[in-house]
Amino acid sequence: MSSHLHAFCRLLVTALLVFAAQSLMVQGSAVANFSGKRIALVIGNGKYPTAPLKNPVNDARAMAKSLKELGFEVTLRENSSQRDLAAAVRQFGSSITPGSAAVFYFAGHGMQVKGRNYLVPTDADIQLEDEVPYSTIDVSLVLDKMEVGKSAVNIVILDACRNNPFARRFRSSGTGLAQMDAPIGTLIAFATAPGSVAQDGTGENGIYTKHLLDSIATPGLAVEQMFKRVRVGVARDTNEAQVPWESSSMKGDFVFREAAPQQTASQDKLIEEAVRAAAERAASLTAERMAREQAARQPQNDKAKAEQEALVAERERLLRERERLAAENEALRRQAAQAPAPVALAAPTPAVQRPANAPITAAGNRPTVGDRWTYRYSDGYEKKGTFTVRITTATDSSITDEVVIGRSRLSASFEPGMEWASRNLDGYSLREISPYLLSLGPAEPTEAWSNISLGGNAFTARPAGTESITVPAGSFEARKIVLKGEQVYLGSRTRPLTITIWYSPSVKRYVKMSFHSEDKWGGGGDRDEIVLIETGFPVSAGMSSAVSGTAGKSATAFASLAPTGGSTAAAGFPKVGDTWTYRFSDIYGKSETYTVQVTAASTGEITDEARLGKARHAASFEPGLELADRKLGNLALREVSPYLLSHGPLRDKPEWKSLKIFDSSPPFTARLAGKETITVPAGSFEAEKLVIEGNRYRWANNPSGGSDSYSLTVWYAPIAKRYVKIRIHGRNDNETIELTGMKLD
Repeated sequence: MSSHLHAFCRLLVTALLVFAAQSLMVQGSAVANFSGKRIALVIGNGKYPTAPLKNPVNDARAMAKSLKELGFEVTLRENSSQRDLAAAVRQFGSSITPGSAAVFYFAGHGMQVKGRNYLVPTDADIQLEDEVPYSTIDVSLVLDKMEVGKSAVNIVILDACRNNPFARRFRSSGTGLAQMDAPIGTLIAFATAPGSVAQDGTGENGIYTKHLLDSIATPGLAVEQMFKRVRVGVARDTNEAQVPWESSSMKGDFVFREAAPQQTASQDKLIEEAVRAAAERAASLTAERMAREQAARQPQNDKAKAEQEALVAERERLLRERERLAAENEALRRQAAQAPAPVALAAPTPAVQRPANAPITAAGNRPTVGDRWTYRYSDGYEKKGTFTVRITTATDSSITDEVVIGRSRLSASFEPGMEWASRNLDGYSLREISPYLLSLGPAEPTEAWSNISLGGNAFTARPAGTESITVPAGSFEARKIVLKGEQVYLGSRTRPLTITIWYSPSVKRYVKMSFHSEDKWGGGGDRDEIVLIETGFPVSAGMSSAVSGTAGKSATAFASLAPTGGSTAAAGFPKVGDTWTYRFSDIYGKSETYTVQVTAASTGEITDEARLGKARHAASFEPGLELADRKLGNLALREVSPYLLSHGPLRDKPEWKSLKIFDSSPPFTARLAGKETITVPAGSFEAEKLVIEGNRYRWANNPSGGSDSYSLTVWYAPIAKRYVKIRIHGRNDNETIELTGMKLD
């Protein structure tokens, strides 16, 4: 290479590196030196009638003072009612302007219900779980206000992870607050990890806020580093009994207090000089290397050309081989399609035991776009639910699917090999290990199986043979694979984790996946389990003689209730997407029309969502007779086990002689009143009639105030998969719900 070319390469590389370094410096400086409007809403609630807290008001006052000193326009609210909290959040949202920095701080009681977080006002008097949304403030409301205001930086600080004072009145609330995913440009900080309880503290301030006040005014300290410093301090002071947690989607750095201008300028100058020197040195080394490589490359040109030509020839040969194999497979497929049906043998031939490592092929069972599976998830403790997976794209080397839980959706792509997919949505943290391993491969042991990285942890995998396994969707012959490794959690602790997966070729995916670990530090271990409850496509051969899914099992139950010789044949088990429209009316002239749609369905649980205008209310129903209260805007609904027929044949049961319908009233009784043809706006139906009767206290939990007779009559129609009419009669209640239309799959 000539000296002129050498010099030119050196100058070119130097210029590019210096330009890139200067661009990064300018970019970083622009993010850090935030000059927009700063707004903060600070709330401290401590005077709760039944569970007072010592520190929240002190914490809020101290935070308000610090934020004012840091240039924020601060609104401080103490011991606020639900009405005052709502007004404060509304005013806070209207004061946010595009490009501003918004901070929301709350100290007091908080709770999680069904995966959502709520802040408790001081006047809350919550008797039932469904009263929480309209007796508290949903944290999502604060996030919505920030999103509408288009602020550039959003920070939500929740020192509210204390014990839920109303937990004993609820059926499904968890401890602490639930995990939340921060929207773009937002950081959500919790006083402790999701599902854990924070300490109120014995000093003037709570432990969390004390460390927050110590760090927030540090000059030049980025906000995410600041919260990391708080987390380390709190964990140290509590012996890791309380470990703060954050969820961040910040797009850049933000500091509460800028570094001194002189210090910043000095640092920038040192960085610029160091970058320039490094760039010159890198340019020199690069030019020298390019010269050496060019000199060494020339004699190899002929060899490289020959190798390239050999590669082209090999690729063409492989393409021809692939076309030949494709033609043979197509011929075999056509031959199999035209072959006569096999003749039944006098006795079945004993099954040949497959060796533990024998492959299970999935020819013809590769997932295709539109394939759908429904699973039931359980964490082994209190949380459980159902989710649906749907294929959106599928090729030989990649499969993309979408998980749906309620109204939340999240996609993921899978390629060949063992890989860990973690999806957080709607309060659930779902983990899956290579769900399409049999389709994408390798399904047989390779050297890579001895050292697999899953979620940043090292695992080993081994095949454990084939096994007949039964799940709610039926019985399947499955390939069992076991993975073992060490799981890192809570920062630095480790524990052994075993993951067991059962893959079924006929299902095109796994039918069961379980996680098991023991916490050697004394906490709860990992008990997650996912099982298949339904597929959205016919399952091919490879199953045992068991019923091949929940729909088949449900159809048998409905057949015993279907009218004989009539036109109303049983319609089957409720499916995701089934929709009913009802009309509600009472003696006071109120009339509303609402819809109900199934969002998840299994033999053990059916979940639906009721809709009236923009109002939504989701509920889950399990086997058994129970009264469900639903709130849709200003409409209060009562439904009696709407899917009672789906959970088995309808017949009188011993427990129906003493039913707890209302918590504050004596037990009720239920009885079947025979079949009856009933006409509603949706048409005429042959229905099973159920009558529930009893007495209800006029005043809650006060028998001395007297009681009145109360009855609920329900007509269930098998063909409708749900009730077609409910009539409620009491001293102050005279309501009717009638089916006006339905759309069933």
